[in-house]
Amino acid sequence: MRLIFIDDSRQRNCPRKGLGDLVALGAVSVPEKAISPFAESLQEIRNNLGIPDDEELKWKPAKGSFLATAGRELVTQLRRRMLQAAIDHEIRSMVVILDHSAAYTGRTLAQVGQEILKWLYERITMHLGDNGEIGIVIADKPGGGPAQEGKWLAETLKLTNGGTEYVKPDKVVLPIVTAPATTFRTCSLPTSSSRRPPRPSPASRPDSPSRTCSIRSPTSTGSEPSTAPASSSSRTTPTSTTGRSGRRSTRGRPT
Repeated sequence: MRLIFIDDSRQRNCPRKGLGDLVALGAVSVPEKAISPFAESLQEIRNNLGIPDDEELKWKPAKGSFLATAGRELVTQLRRRMLQAAIDHEIRSMVVILDHSAAYTGRTLAQVGQEILKWLYERITMHLGDNGEIGIVIADKPGGGPAQEGKWLAETLKLTNGGTEYVKPDKVVLPIVTAPATTFRTCSLPTSSSRRPPRPSPASRPDSPSRTCSIRSPTSTGSEPSTAPASSSSRTTPTSTTGRSGRRSTRGRPT
């Protein structure tokens, strides 16, 4: 069993050349046996670095918070030690990112959010299948109050009940649930990235003996992104980014 914590992120006018308004969803997959040990490791890191217990560990801390004023050296130590602790406890991360300025421009932000949630669900399902496990997905509470949360959860039932064209609904064993991110110490792991792995080909369905992940990036025309195969089981996976300039770069990133 794995607990999988998911959260969304958005960056307007990304400073990286060729990219615009980015919309992303990230997931952190924690093995059942690692939940308490990893939480203890995070607490030890906090204590060693003098980080207050009520400080939310964010990749980009809020203005006026302890981490926002702590200095680069402490924040760098925190990030490195958190990521190393995650590796030590066999925790994995998945990220899907869409450049909304270049693809699906005719859709609202909410519609795009549902689309990339489907891509992330597929990544989660393949990840669980690769490890021969099942999982429970816990999402940060969406903004907009109870009404918006209810609508969002209703949409997620389509995934957990019926799966997608590419994966079956047999790995995520319960409906997705929500909780405030600040209440879960274990999910305080940054998942920032600059890539978006998309859906695999139909041949890579969970009942296929060969499972692969693909990396898709929006094109300059805003049409459906292209695909390139990459391994889903390696700790380091290729990262491929195509901006509106059409140029592509590939490098390895830890996951």
